[in-house]
Amino acid sequence: MVACKPHIVIFEFELDIKKVADALFVPESLALESLGDGRVTSRWGEHWGAELGRLDKAQNTNQEGFDLSTQVSSAQIAVSSKCLSKSRVKFQESKFQGTGRKGSVASLLVSLDKVELFHVIDISQMPRVRIVTVHSRYLRAEVNAGRLKPYGWSPKRFYAFVDSTYDTEIKQVRLDLPRPIVIAKAS
Repeated sequence: MVACKPHIVIFEFELDIKKVADALFVPESLALESLGDGRVTSRWGEHWGAELGRLDKAQNTNQEGFDLSTQVSSAQIAVSSKCLSKSRVKFQESKFQGTGRKGSVASLLVSLDKVELFHVIDISQMPRVRIVTVHSRYLRAEVNAGRLKPYGWSPKRFYAFVDSTYDTEIKQVRLDLPRPIVIAKAS
């Protein structure tokens, strides 16, 4: 008997860096560099994931365990957004990441147990952005098999996991940014 892979849709879009730079009043090079940093892009990633995944942003962004949520039947589904940069994606809670913080396999498993789904916001090829939704149970299996460690995965390793676990479909989407509007001219 052949096991059937679960199907997921990968949403892909390209940001207009010129529009972003104009809206932020910064050079295009700075906009591109900044948006390639997960610390900067993570909040936007939550918004993009919510829009494309038809999810509600959690009322309290400090709510432990998840950034987004959705209602399926009468059950609340916890969803967390994580950015995949040029270097890697980590699935641990932020309190286990960063300078002076210790992550372990145990803390990774605790983090995976708090959510059902992860929106991985792939910014590794900015201005192209991909949103890939993966189930925490498959990530947990990768931890248990020794293939996912607290330091996370590179883009190559993440997509190897996606390809081996899921039947994928890529959908090109358009997220338009409004043009800056002149409210008043400075005198």
